[in-house]
Amino acid sequence: MQAAIPTRLKAGLAAIGLALLLNAAVTYINVGEIRQADSWVAHTLEVRQALDELLNAIVTAEASERGFALTGKQSYVDQYDYAAAEARSKLKALRELIGDNPGEQQRLQRAQAEIERKFEFMDRVIAAQRGGGVAASQRLIARGEGAAIMEAVRGAIEELDREENRLLALRNADATRSAAAAVAGLAVFTLGILVLAVAVFYFIRREIAVREQTIAQQRIAEQRLHLQANAIESSVNGILIADAARPDHPLVYVNAAFAKATGYSAAEVLGRNCRFLQGTDTDQPGLEEIRIALREGKETEVVLRNYRKDGNLFWNQLKISPVRNEAGEVTQFVGIQNDITGLKAYEAELERNANYDSLTGLPNRNLFADRVQRAVIGAARSGKLVGILWMNLERFRRVNESFGRAAGDRVLKAFGERLAKSVWENDTVARMGGDKFAVVLREVGSPNDTARVLAKLQEALAAPFSIAGQEIFLSANIGIALYPTDAESAESVVANAEVAMLRTREEGGHFRYYTAKMNSAAAERLELEAALRRALERDELRLFYQPRVDLRTGHIGGVEALIRWQHPSLGMVSPVNFIPIAEETGLIIPIGQWVFETACAQSRRWRESGHANLRMAVNLSPRQFRQSDLVASVSKALERTGVAAEALELEVTESVAMDNPARSAEILRSLKVLGISLAIDDFGTGHSSLGYLNRFPLDFLKVDQSFVRGIPGDADSAVIVRTVIALARNLRLETIAEGVETEAQLRFLQKEGCEEAQGYLFSRPQPAADLATVLGAGFAKLVVVVA
Repeated sequence: MQAAIPTRLKAGLAAIGLALLLNAAVTYINVGEIRQADSWVAHTLEVRQALDELLNAIVTAEASERGFALTGKQSYVDQYDYAAAEARSKLKALRELIGDNPGEQQRLQRAQAEIERKFEFMDRVIAAQRGGGVAASQRLIARGEGAAIMEAVRGAIEELDREENRLLALRNADATRSAAAAVAGLAVFTLGILVLAVAVFYFIRREIAVREQTIAQQRIAEQRLHLQANAIESSVNGILIADAARPDHPLVYVNAAFAKATGYSAAEVLGRNCRFLQGTDTDQPGLEEIRIALREGKETEVVLRNYRKDGNLFWNQLKISPVRNEAGEVTQFVGIQNDITGLKAYEAELERNANYDSLTGLPNRNLFADRVQRAVIGAARSGKLVGILWMNLERFRRVNESFGRAAGDRVLKAFGERLAKSVWENDTVARMGGDKFAVVLREVGSPNDTARVLAKLQEALAAPFSIAGQEIFLSANIGIALYPTDAESAESVVANAEVAMLRTREEGGHFRYYTAKMNSAAAERLELEAALRRALERDELRLFYQPRVDLRTGHIGGVEALIRWQHPSLGMVSPVNFIPIAEETGLIIPIGQWVFETACAQSRRWRESGHANLRMAVNLSPRQFRQSDLVASVSKALERTGVAAEALELEVTESVAMDNPARSAEILRSLKVLGISLAIDDFGTGHSSLGYLNRFPLDFLKVDQSFVRGIPGDADSAVIVRTVIALARNLRLETIAEGVETEAQLRFLQKEGCEEAQGYLFSRPQPAADLATVLGAGFAKLVVVVA
């Protein structure tokens, strides 16, 4: 055993020596392989760094292209050219670095093709900006082609990077295998201490390799983060990040472009919800879309009206995207702002140019057609009419020839302004081109309504136009058509109005309706209205008086003043035909004032001639009764004419008094304070409230002639008349019956206790001069005989 030990020791030493030699040789070989692997690792890292720098150059070129598209500054083009040259330089370097790898060369060729496509697109954006401005470049960008190409470029570069990363892993594996082989040899042929040493060496070497790889990857990641941070901070678009996990999603980051666009610094906005940019303008559909996207964690893109710190409006195109963690939970929302205020202003200008006449500012033919279509749709729902007036200025060509086109333009503008002032606010006046204009009348109740507008238009045209210190008078040919009376569509009613205008120009006159029937009726009304406007000036109005008989004595207790119109060609015109026109046009106010003062003057003359107890009854029209200065006007008229208030009786129809009972009671009380007698006319035809009737300070109730006409034979009429008389008696009022034409009617009224009556049985309405005999004689004989 002892002899064997040295031998075994020697053998062991020899084995150890041999093992050491073998280990040295194996280690030398493996070290060479490790060095070669390290060289390939360094080569791979250099390739990946070149790929990152290539992507950085392309991103910089894109940012410069977007900057030039939005601002048009040449400095962005210079940056773009430099970045493009840098990208092509990196491509050349990459071709040299991967020259021994055919697969990578093919991938690089595909990446280069996508990169060239990207640069070709960016060149087109720059060219579009130079040729068409911001709008043109933005339209090209908005198509998404550039973004799609950029995604392809990123994909190609990432494919190269993945391959290099794979090669890096393989080469690290080769180095690891070489080191493992050395360790394995030492483990087999060395003693435990050498095994331990080799193991330590192996582990240290592996740790170094892992650390080198980690450091390399960290360097690449840091470079990428730095690139992304620079891209975000230098972006021309505002970028903001909101915390999705905290309540109300407060802002945690905004870039410099956001601060520049909004006027708010980062310190002023961080921690706040970005709704403050809307201020009080919260009625925007885009805000609801944002709320839905935040609630559901989805992407969205909206356009909002935002307000800068100084209060100025800017249009914000905002794209919001969620950021998720490894668990799929949304942790942040990233928003990208794009100020499109200029684009909105440009669009508004385009829309205005498309829809409004540049000279007059009125809607043009395009907008006019839209307004007609809308009016027709509305009329179909409401059952009303749409009126189209088509007109052209007569002799306008002479204005251009005599004074020049600039003067003619001023006339067209002035004419358009007059037209616009002559229609209602919801109607439309448009210039159709040249000296042609058109009007859309919405919600027309009847063809007569168009006649009133025509009167206003003609009145507006009646005033002269001033050109170069000279006054010229122009007229217009007007054609009128109504929907659906004259046409079944918007296009045809406009065409018919134009046809009617052409007929006007050919046949003479100032206007034509598309149908002869309406033309005749509206023309007569318009002529009657025009004549009525001159009736006061020409002293054509007359007052007739109808006696009111006291059925208890036969004496004449009063007269009612009734207006008549002595037309020079039509003869005596019934008030039924002209009073509605006067009421609609407002002419009833001056006419009513004339009636009141004329009746008061006549009352004074009769009283001075011996009829001291004769009352003068005057009707108040609805417009007169609603005048704010009615009481003052009546008081002044009494003073001017010198008539005592007790000589006057004012009559108001039941429907007018009950239109606003509270206001009516106030007016009637004010009139009563003057000492005037008051009567409700046409009683029984309206819907009186007995409560309000009792509050009115009345003296008389007048039974409408429609009820008197049926007595005594018609039972219903008899009941109504009896009821009115009884009601008046209970209210301590006297009753006056209108339209008494037969002795049977008179007998019935006397039997029921009616105090006064008027009608053809006693006297027709007559001029004051013809009434003298009747006033002196009275009707005592008739009343006594009947009684």
